Amino acid sequence: MRKNIVVISLIVLVVGLVLGVSGFLIAKGSIDIISFNLSPGQEKTIELRSGENTVNVGYNSSLPPKILIEGTVSNITYLSNGQAFIVSGTSPSVNVENNLTEPISVTIVSTEISKSLVLASLAFLIGLIVFFVGIGITIYGLVRR
Repeated sequence: MRKNIVVISLIVLVVGLVLGVSGFLIAKGSIDIISFNLSPGQEKTIELRSGENTVNVGYNSSLPPKILIEGTVSNITYLSNGQAFIVSGTSPSVNVENNLTEPISVTIVSTEISKSLVLASLAFLIGLIVFFVGIGITIYGLVRR
């Protein structure tokens, strides 16, 4: 066992862990998840963050509810039991109206696209790689004589 290699590897492990966790926590702050139920004829408006957002609207019905988007829509993708789109503006919002005859559950996931999200994601990935490199160096240091 090489003590100096093990000590260095533990430092690398801690650096990787700190980078990964901090990147994850910062990225998590950019994600909003809102779930609610709508009775027939009921509607709900969700305000989004200013700027550019990716939005996913999921529902538990084979027929889609009425979805109105306030803001500039760049891309819409229709999925089974949901829709995904990119919306931007100074005060974008999503309005979901249950135009069906039975209650539905709706989940809206929105992510603000920003430099901080990109940097946080990069920090998370680098932290993950550094952490696993630290594990490899630790194993090498423990096995080596």
